[in-house]
Amino acid sequence: MTGPQCRLVGTSKLPFAHHPLMLYNGEVSCVTQSGKIVALTLSTHTFLCDPADLPLPERRTAFEQCLLLKRFREAWLFASAIDSSETWCDFAKAALHHLDIELAIRVYRRIGDVGMVWSLQGIQEVEDKNLLAGYVAMFSENFNLAQELFLSSTYPAAALEMRQDLLHWEQALQLATKLAPHEIPYISKQYAQQLEFTGDHSGALFHYEKAITKKPEVSDASVFFVV
Repeated sequence: MTGPQCRLVGTSKLPFAHHPLMLYNGEVSCVTQSGKIVALTLSTHTFLCDPADLPLPERRTAFEQCLLLKRFREAWLFASAIDSSETWCDFAKAALHHLDIELAIRVYRRIGDVGMVWSLQGIQEVEDKNLLAGYVAMFSENFNLAQELFLSSTYPAAALEMRQDLLHWEQALQLATKLAPHEIPYISKQYAQQLEFTGDHSGALFHYEKAITKKPEVSDASVFFVV
């Protein structure tokens, strides 16, 4: 969701006089001083064993390793073995972070979060990566990041729609100036009503005045206000 990143997952110390030859699937093949070839498992790949063979704390550690390494198939096995709401929620967040919408839907369906399943199904076919990441950031309540991603996508108006839905009228006005000037009267009226409710009457009057329009296509009802 935030673009390419480089993260330190863990470190592994090799025994004395063990020289690495090859690394594959979490195993380092080393040659010893006697010429013998030995295989060592990295500390970051404890999940390569059966979850049933590990105690609960080590299962949790292995699960977190799976998420960091994007080994989601193994992560599902460990999440099922742990089977706690916290584990499944962490799994869902990791899937969303990597924009794996299909997997996120499976996890949220397992949790029983119907709202998130419904929301994710609505964006499942979005092809623009920035637009998709924007929706995911919005669902994660990272609204500033969502706005940046929407504005860099093929549908920047989604940023304005989000701010309107959130009743962030000040940000919506700023966006409408460039994206949809015809929306300014409606947004100004909504912002004025919010300010009036909070007791900022001078600010409310200013935005009520901005809501006045002489365009015939805008009905009187759409800009109606009370003084």
